[in-house]
Amino acid sequence: DLAREQLDSAYLLIKSSISNLRSGDTLVRELNFASKEEEYHYEIDRNDTHLMLLKLLIAKKIKSKPKAFREKINKRIESSKIIRAEAEAYASNGDYDEAVKSLELSTKQLVRAIRMGGVFIPG
Repeated sequence: DLAREQLDSAYLLIKSSISNLRSGDTLVRELNFASKEEEYHYEIDRNDTHLMLLKLLIAKKIKSKPKAFREKINKRIESSKIIRAEAEAYASNGDYDEAVKSLELSTKQLVRAIRMGGVFIPG
């Protein structure tokens, strides 16, 4: 718990320092992919990252929450897994457009679950 507090404090310090360095400018990063298949693989990695974040950031926090609350989070996670399976099926048939759309929806469910667990992440 102490380590987590120190990390949170360091994060806030870095965040405010970067904001001061940018003088309020907002940075935008544009992603360009050579193909929809390449974008699909990027979205798979992104989805995996959010699953990992769920495990690292939320698992401990929600243990003390009411059962109904934990069930809501778990429904989002299960929904995400179902949508991801659909994306993988689209990709296996070569329909990367639909696969990317489905993965984005899957990741959106994970982001919502993370936020419900008390951790704000942009997205």
